[in-house]
Amino acid sequence: MIKVFMKKKKAIIITITIAIILWSAFFVTDYSRAKNNLAPIFAVYVPYRTNEYKIFVGLGYKIVFYNHIEMRDGFIYQDGIDRVEIGHLFMKIKR
Repeated sequence: MIKVFMKKKKAIIITITIAIILWSAFFVTDYSRAKNNLAPIFAVYVPYRTNEYKIFVGLGYKIVFYNHIEMRDGFIYQDGIDRVEIGHLFMKIKR
């Protein structure tokens, strides 16, 4: 009986350890790509109603790319990425 319990405990610990290692690999990969202004691999793009930013959601984290939008001569110009924020899933989007 005790041997069965120890085997289950060991299996649970190994499973949790592997899950933490995989999540860390996903986060570090997406973090480094976002800091280099590249789209994350392991996060999903979430369409939003404005063109001011692009939101990507991963497993427990959010990546927001803020676009540089400028108004000149009555036209709107989008020059590229202004800044990137990486945080928890419930982080507020700053405008």
